[in-house]
Parts: sequence; structure tokens; C-alpha cells
Amino acid sequence: MNYNDEKPPPLYTDVVENPNYYLSNSRAAAYVVPISREAGNVKYTAPNTTNSNTNEIRFQPSLALGQTSVECTCTNCHSLVKTRVKHTSGLLVWFLVCILFLLGCVCGCCLIPFCMPGIKNVQHYCPRCKVLLGEYRRF
Repeated sequence: MNYNDEKPPPLYTDVVENPNYYLSNSRAAAYVVPISREAGNVKYTAPNTTNSNTNEIRFQPSLALGQTSVECTCTNCHSLVKTRVKHTSGLLVWFLVCILFLLGCVCGCCLIPFCMPGIKNVQHYCPRCKVLLGEYRRF
């Protein structure tokens, strides 16, 4: 990479006087994301520019997932749904199986953690489009 071909950094006054300086004068885009609130959810939008192909950027706040199903907006079908939960064996289940095996529960008793949904991970699915929305991990 030849650093002699690059332009020097912009002057401070150029950037302060023109907030869209980086959007129009640079190959790398600097995104300024104003925040507006709508019905309890935070909506992030990209700034309006003079380009005709301006795209809107939206981020969904992270879901507060837990052991039970939650009501949220699906990221795939964009409908308001109550999630379907599925319990899966995670790291905590396998850790407890190993501990029970080392303690001498070798004749099948070490497999008891596989039958306990209270220590398993919980995956949240959209009931309409069946997409995975998130996972609550125990350990």
C-alpha cells in the first residue's frame, strides 16, 4: 500500500460545518444514526442523504429471553408472536452428566440431567415461520 497517494485527513472546520462530509467525500462510510422512539421499541434509521438509493437501517433491541415464551416481533416474518420454546441439552447438562459419572453413577443414573428441563437451554422459535429467534443458555 502506498501512503503517498492518499489524501491528508480533513480539517476540523470542514467536518464540523458539514455533518455529511464523510458521506460524500470518502470511500469509507461513517454512519450517524439518530434515535427515535416508537411504542416502547427503539428504531434506528440512517440519515437522509441526497442519494436516491438511501437505505433504512433498523435494529431490533435484543430480546430478554428466559425459560418461558415471550411476546416479540419476529425478525423474519415481522409479525407480533409469542415464541415457541424448545429445551435442548447444553453445556450444563453435559457437565452434570460427567460429574455424576465420576461420582459413580455409571449404570444409567448419570443420564438423569437429560430428563430435567430446568437445567437445559431454551431455544425460542417463531410459531408462524419456524425461524430461531434466540437462545437462553444456562451455563
